[in-house]
Amino acid sequence: MSEPDLLNLAHQGNEAAIAVLLQQGLSRKGLQVKTRLKHGNLQVLLTAPRKLDRPSTIQCIRQTLRTLDAPIQTVKVYTWLTGHPDAPTWSEAFPLTINPQSEGAHLPRSSRSTRRHHQTLPRWLAEKPNPIAIFTALKTQFNFLHLIGIAILALYGWFGSPAYTVENFLEGGNAIMSFLHGVNLIFHEAGHTIFSPFGEFLHILGGSLNQILIPAIISGYFFFTCQRYAAAVALCWVAENFWDVSIYVKDAQERSLPLLGGEAVLHDWHFLLLDLRLLPYDQVVGNGVYAIGSLLYFAAIALGIYYSRKPITKLDTSLE
Repeated sequence: MSEPDLLNLAHQGNEAAIAVLLQQGLSRKGLQVKTRLKHGNLQVLLTAPRKLDRPSTIQCIRQTLRTLDAPIQTVKVYTWLTGHPDAPTWSEAFPLTINPQSEGAHLPRSSRSTRRHHQTLPRWLAEKPNPIAIFTALKTQFNFLHLIGIAILALYGWFGSPAYTVENFLEGGNAIMSFLHGVNLIFHEAGHTIFSPFGEFLHILGGSLNQILIPAIISGYFFFTCQRYAAAVALCWVAENFWDVSIYVKDAQERSLPLLGGEAVLHDWHFLLLDLRLLPYDQVVGNGVYAIGSLLYFAAIALGIYYSRKPITKLDTSLE
């Protein structure tokens, strides 16, 4: 297609022609440009192998679009890294029909403040609150199944975590805790075998260590393969294992917990804390392990909510 034909199509508001002109203006190697124009609002989606510089990119887009006579009033730019569609690296919206340096220069201060307020907030928040509009906005921005899943985990953390004590474990009142302990116990016992070649101390510590390492490795795998929500869920499991281990630690002196193999079996944390000369402080150490688990669980819930957002894999149908 010739340059005049391309410009003519762009003047008419042709999205593909505008995208080609923007790609030519930006002239970045490996850059992909997509556009959508609706009701005077242009959305620009940029995918590049490296993070684009915000000021220079916005300036170039602004200059290119101002050479056109296309029916564009406002522009919103989204940028992604190639191969990472989970969230944009940055986004920015700006008016095309008003000079940004003189915008609001002749307005009263209160008017400028109101304009800034309405530009920085999404439309559904800047206007009068509407429960239906808020629900619709949340629905478009979040995966509700993911939110429900992380809410269930949050409720378990809030109401279930206090049950991780020696007394409650012996009573067996928390069925979920008992079930998870049975799963964790498989990895605990495997840890003793895995770490047995590394000396007696690591052989004994390996049980508790392995039951934390296994879910941590799973969480790490999900994170580095860009399955971030799954990584947050697995991190809840890591935190729960810290709570589970804390019960064992707090029982170091009393040794009242039933152990596989009966009373003749060595109590891991009695041996470990005795070797470290910390046996009188088993409650302090146990509470510390429990606290680490609580912090990890809180972080996992926060990440789970954050990664419950729907990834923007295409341009929105309307600007905020």
